[in-house]
Amino acid sequence: RGTGCVFVDGGAYDGDTIRQAAATLSVARTYAFEPDLANYARLAAQVAALGLPVVSYPCGLSNATAWLAFAGDHGEASAISPEGNNHILCVRLDDCLISEPVDYIKLDVEGHEVAALAGAGHIIARDRPVLAIAAYHRWDDLWRIPLSIRALVPDYRIVYRIHEHNTFESVFYAHC
Repeated sequence: RGTGCVFVDGGAYDGDTIRQAAATLSVARTYAFEPDLANYARLAAQVAALGLPVVSYPCGLSNATAWLAFAGDHGEASAISPEGNNHILCVRLDDCLISEPVDYIKLDVEGHEVAALAGAGHIIARDRPVLAIAAYHRWDDLWRIPLSIRALVPDYRIVYRIHEHNTFESVFYAHC
């Protein structure tokens, strides 16, 4: 597919993962989704300063295009929540990157990972990208996320890795 990979960052926060990806991978293009406007401003400034090939969207990822209640202004813990203080636009990744082949998807969307996976189902089944899915926001993530991944691509190899001793920053990695 040419040189470099296409990287999707769902829950891009301030671009921290994009910086890490650019240092580790040969990235051709990055698509970043960050619905918290304060975080989005930091993200935009960060990628502009680094000169990285990033297209940023000030919206969240979900299984449907809809306005959802959002508890914003909590830094990296801003999240979709019925008690949210405002509303954000969420989109299906399948509707945004219709013909773009995707090589890597990272989702850290504060408990909305299963819905975001469903909204990327066509891309995941078509391209079989490497997945890095945060696994520590909800008590049932430990089985809901692997089941959701297997429903999309049954032959994915799924690995669970804890990056911090207290299970924060635990991630499911999946690849064929």
